[in-house]
Amino acid sequence: PNQGRNLRGVGVACGAHKNGVFGNFPEYSTMTLKMNDDGSFTMNTGLHDVGCGTMTLIKQIVAEVLDIKLSLITVLEADTDYGTYDFGTYGSRVTYVCGACAFEVATRVKEKLLECASYILRKPKQYLEVEDGKVWIIGKEQQKISYREIATATIKHNTDIVITHTYQGTSNPGAYAVHFAEVEVDTKTGRVKVIDYLAVHDIGKAINPGMVEGQIQGGVQMGIGYALYEEIKIGSDGSILNSSFNKYHVVNAPDMPLVKTLLIEQGGDDGPYGAKSVGEIAVVPVAATIINAINHALGTALSDMPLTPEKIIAALQSK
Repeated sequence: PNQGRNLRGVGVACGAHKNGVFGNFPEYSTMTLKMNDDGSFTMNTGLHDVGCGTMTLIKQIVAEVLDIKLSLITVLEADTDYGTYDFGTYGSRVTYVCGACAFEVATRVKEKLLECASYILRKPKQYLEVEDGKVWIIGKEQQKISYREIATATIKHNTDIVITHTYQGTSNPGAYAVHFAEVEVDTKTGRVKVIDYLAVHDIGKAINPGMVEGQIQGGVQMGIGYALYEEIKIGSDGSILNSSFNKYHVVNAPDMPLVKTLLIEQGGDDGPYGAKSVGEIAVVPVAATIINAINHALGTALSDMPLTPEKIIAALQSK
């Protein structure tokens, strides 16, 4: 029963976000993947990691295509002296567009590997497969050659396994999310506590589920701050009145609920292995979810964010 001092409510909201900027702006990414003499690989990119695991993502995709250990792949971050061109980390484009570029350049390197192995093993390409850093003759596992041996042989035959590829984006599907929250509102103080949270995301395919979950949890923390705490106050002279964290409040770790995630992995789009973005979509439904839960608890229709205790008390007193 929703009675007494502390009232509980539940809220739900949905949101969508793009995957890159195709249809509105040039959308492409260029990468160079080179096989080194020892059988390791170096990927030269125009990317940079701003905390969402971009380099790990690219490394995982290449490792999956070539079936090798992550430790054998080096991904170089952007450098204007020698890097390839890329538009950068924005618009939730990295996994969908840059990941697709990494997948295609790795696939082309794999094809060149098989061509070289075909010459060395004297077997047509269609009879060969890659596994664990080696090329095998199908059905004859004992007849194999390692990537390192292929690298050595290609040097002798005046061949270098290196591919530069520019991936052109041709689609921009939506990434979708539905979030659910339970809150508890103290009707004496106006304080709101988020009790429980579930974020459901249409991700296509989670390349790295741990990083996806962390991205969503960070987005939820950002959205709770947007809904309840964060507000820039401007004085009559145009100065910022709360220009430090002493007066500008954010949601801290002790105030965070357990954020549970449910990933819907149906694939079907142009991202690597069907993957879609989780960058900006992670925060899109959060504030609406929290505000809806508060209104459900109080029987109100509040929408002025951030929904501070003062605003809640004022609304309750005016009922």
